[in-house]
Amino acid sequence: MKLSLENLRHLIKESIEKETTLLESPRELTEAERIEEAIAKLKHPFKAIFILGPAGAGKTFFSKQIGVPAEFETSNPDELIEKEFGKFGISLKFVTKEEDLDTYKKQQTFREKLQNATQSATFNWLNQGKPVVFDTTGEDVMKMAVRMEELKTAGYDVGVIMINVPTDISVKADKKRDRTVGEPTKDISKQYQDEVKQDRGYFTLFTGKTEGYEYMDVLGDDIYGNFFNLSTGELRTDIPITQAHVDASQNKDGVPYTPEYAKELLQKIIADLRKLLGPNKNPRGAALVAGMRALVKASGGLLGNRLSDFAIATAATDKDYLSDPAIAKAAKIVASLGGAEAMFKKAQRSKKVAGKKLGTAVKGDDGKLRDPSARELGTPKQFNEEELHSTIKEIVRSVLVNKDK
Repeated sequence: MKLSLENLRHLIKESIEKETTLLESPRELTEAERIEEAIAKLKHPFKAIFILGPAGAGKTFFSKQIGVPAEFETSNPDELIEKEFGKFGISLKFVTKEEDLDTYKKQQTFREKLQNATQSATFNWLNQGKPVVFDTTGEDVMKMAVRMEELKTAGYDVGVIMINVPTDISVKADKKRDRTVGEPTKDISKQYQDEVKQDRGYFTLFTGKTEGYEYMDVLGDDIYGNFFNLSTGELRTDIPITQAHVDASQNKDGVPYTPEYAKELLQKIIADLRKLLGPNKNPRGAALVAGMRALVKASGGLLGNRLSDFAIATAATDKDYLSDPAIAKAAKIVASLGGAEAMFKKAQRSKKVAGKKLGTAVKGDDGKLRDPSARELGTPKQFNEEELHSTIKEIVRSVLVNKDK
């Protein structure tokens, strides 16, 4: 392997990623990555899908069932929790303060670290105009609606899918999982039943096209009650759904669900998804896609794959990128919204210092609080920075020894 700074960066990055994704953060893309991840290759740029539902509703399975394209990235801290907790010997069964205060602090602090990691990854995806699925509960309608509105402002077409199971089923389903949310599950589900199902909060905002919520649609125009095995028409047996649950849950017309209605609703959701995946309806998103693709072409692939590249293009002195109307229009949009970072600041979960409220955050050399490392938190399995440094030294030694081969 030829010794170069870029090769060394890739080797170090690969070594770090084998250990843990907790170290990942937004980074500068290399020239090769910029060309490979060009906006021109995206089939569904500036598309966002929110799949909302309480624990046990089957959001992840439903996403696959309706055919969300593999191109979509998924923003869901829970996936990282399942992947990372085991590496550090932390139980996926969340405990309360009263049950075990030390374990509670470790679990909650690591959960906040993973939320920060998800936030960083999500920003990178949005900065590239990538299609994203937000897999979350969505029980707080106004908080989630603000995130959706921010995405719309940044050019995204937004689709919302709501899935539901009753609160007692949500609690039972959570207890059966390897990763449990625990005590908050009941309160989250109750708020979902009140704000999302009974008050139909998202329908009020989107169906009537409240000012600020254009280019957002509820796919299927109803909440999908996940009660049936649609291949048989029978009640689901993987979770204890009863006919009483079905009778107590009504569709938008005030009629109890039936397998036939569920199948019909599923097909409508799939049809609405296809419409969402069509040409960009949001004119701002369409302009940004055109500008990014034009900038990629004008710069030979060095710029244009990220919205933040328009700042570089605007300041460039070696070439007048803004003479291209498509580039100029997109650059103006990004600048008017305060830059790429500001565009998506409110569109996702806010980043916070992990463990700050729990007293487990650590004061850095600059005097400011920062996320604690696994070693500082005292987890059973600690990420050993010395071992990583030793691995990197061995990589460098190997590259130097073999650089002429």
